Amino acid sequence: MLITRKFIMTCIMSSAMLAGTSICSADLAHDLQNQATEAKLELGLLLKRGVPSAAIDVHVNDKVIQLAGFVDNKEQYLNVKSAAAKYEGKYKIMNDVIILASVEDSGDDDRLVGDIKKQLRTYQYPLESIDVQVRRGHVILSGFVNKSVSLNKIKSVTLLVRGATVVDNNILYKS
Repeated sequence: MLITRKFIMTCIMSSAMLAGTSICSADLAHDLQNQATEAKLELGLLLKRGVPSAAIDVHVNDKVIQLAGFVDNKEQYLNVKSAAAKYEGKYKIMNDVIILASVEDSGDDDRLVGDIKKQLRTYQYPLESIDVQVRRGHVILSGFVNKSVSLNKIKSVTLLVRGATVVDNNILYKS
């Protein structure tokens, strides 16, 4: 229920902000449009049956939508894909969702997420722009960063963390 309220409030706030963008800079209006699209897609995933919406990160930058995370089976994957389909044509859809069945105890995954974030923070990477997801040692990095950030180094730094077996670096540069 808390997640639902968060998404709904984000949608309402983004819509309200968009209404007042005529006096704002073009960059701010663009950022607000990105946030509104992101919130609508997150809400669409939340309302779609059989989709582990909390396990899917959604990022929007300019005309690109990135979906990243893990699902348990092909049906969930197809549901995620169909939720994003209504944005095709207006946006380029980057579907970085991976089918990898979850396990009962995800304590090691949670610990690994914390260790990776700590490692990235040590190297002064912009954690506010990067999402980290882990399932059974498989790491997905996603988000949009400034071009000053070395994407190859982020992957290398992540692989230094004990327990990270595979790293899919799906981080993209902001346009």
